[in-house]
Amino acid sequence: MRILLDGDLMKTKEEAHEYIGQILKAPDHYGHNLDALWDLVSTISSPIEIRLINKEKLIDYLGYYGEHLILVFEDAMDENVNISFTSED
Repeated sequence: MRILLDGDLMKTKEEAHEYIGQILKAPDHYGHNLDALWDLVSTISSPIEIRLINKEKLIDYLGYYGEHLILVFEDAMDENVNISFTSED
């Protein structure tokens, strides 16, 4: 499965988590924070390619939080062989 995330659509923390939750089909109890995102992506059990576009816009909008959101995906990729994550401006 291939997933495209657009950093230009994540202007607030709330929008980012709502958007990612919808794209990744998070359960209703998804916590809308970085810990919940880690729990969601680190346990993916089927191969998935996640590509983030407009990375710089995401960081412009969310600053430090945006950088850590990206790190969650990168760290999950290191922990879970089912995840491939790339990002681009």
